[in-house]
Amino acid sequence: MELLKSGIAGFDAATGGGIPKGTRTILYGPPGTGKTVFAMQFLWAGLSAGERVAYNVCDRPFAHARRYFESFGWEIGPYQDDGMLVALQSFPRFTEEASEEGVEFIQGSDLATLQEVTTQLSAQEVSRVVVGDYSQALYALVPAKELLPLGNWMVEWTNRSGITLMEVITATQVDIEAHKGWSLSLKAAHNVIQFRIHSGRREIRILKMEGASHPLDWVPIEVGAKGIEMGVA
Repeated sequence: MELLKSGIAGFDAATGGGIPKGTRTILYGPPGTGKTVFAMQFLWAGLSAGERVAYNVCDRPFAHARRYFESFGWEIGPYQDDGMLVALQSFPRFTEEASEEGVEFIQGSDLATLQEVTTQLSAQEVSRVVVGDYSQALYALVPAKELLPLGNWMVEWTNRSGITLMEVITATQVDIEAHKGWSLSLKAAHNVIQFRIHSGRREIRILKMEGASHPLDWVPIEVGAKGIEMGVA
């Protein structure tokens, strides 16, 4: 199985090469644990390798995400200008002003919308897609019976297209109905990486990683000026 480098040397060493190509990965944990930085670094590694990637920003206008990239020295503007970074935004707009030039606004989270977007990304021959950050609490807003086809479609799409999908989810308290949908989503994902803050330091744990060996223990990470650095268990 081909592995895509994450851009985090310790993670790539711990997994024997990175994230398996054509899989769906979930990153989840509390706020401030490094999830978004991990996902951005994954995209930057793809851009640096000459790949076309896509980022669907759910929690802020895309311009804010671009500034976040730039804070680590990852200048994504030129990649966006030449079409190597496909910029998407499902963070809602609350005015009638036009969306940012070069950013496509996505509205809706039903299966038809998902199929339309994934078909578009396949046609653009992207290799990596990041979606997030969104709250685990959103699983309470969509019935589990509706979440199941969404999750199954994403798994089928990544397998068929060879595109690697990464979703960033902030962990929250959820009720029993939300837990049903969350459990289905975890089951459907090929790879699950958990983040936490423990004893004053950030840590990650690879719960599962399809087709790749990996440590099962919590491993410390640091978020510095050049992104995430990770020790090896």
